[in-house]
Amino acid sequence: MQDVNLYLRTSYHGLKSADGWYCSILEMPTQRGPVTLEVTNQEHGTANRIALTGLLKALERFSKPCALGIYTDSRHIEQGIGWLKEWKKVGWVTAKGEEIKNKDLWTRINTELERHLVTVEYTEHTEYSAWQLNRMREEARKHEQKVKGMQLQQQG
Repeated sequence: MQDVNLYLRTSYHGLKSADGWYCSILEMPTQRGPVTLEVTNQEHGTANRIALTGLLKALERFSKPCALGIYTDSRHIEQGIGWLKEWKKVGWVTAKGEEIKNKDLWTRINTELERHLVTVEYTEHTEYSAWQLNRMREEARKHEQKVKGMQLQQQG
């Protein structure tokens, strides 16, 4: 079984639902050094929903089962992955009997994770953290310029 690491970072600003970014890097060690694949995108939602979407989009890239190490700056993901088996067993509800938030994403994430041997670790910094933050800033700047350009066209 191939070892693969997934490094997930998010950038979110807002109290409720807002625009945010996720950047995931899939890293597969090889004899020549690590091979990486980066997925960066903007989403609109809560901080947790943006992080879950980033995780799901990265997991959907896998074609084969692997030994997957997930390194994330999201406590929600770290803790939620630990709760998946119990949530599934009790019908995706909380201890209070309420449906878990973002059930649609968690059920899909669970399906993707079931085929892998998974470990998850919360970490604020990895070897890719600075690169990921710069990448999200770059994409946000491009997005802002595109929006401003569209607004100018509409005014003209």
